[in-house]
Amino acid sequence: MAWLKVEALEYMARVSAKPWRMIKAMITTGREQDN
Repeated sequence: MAWLKVEALEYMARVSAKPWRMIKAMITTGREQDN
């Protein structure tokens, strides 16, 4: 079942290659707000 997880992650990385930067920025902003 581990291979399924890896394939899903690879698929997500391929699909959200561009929006990933926005998601990363949102996570970073959230961390800054928490701190």
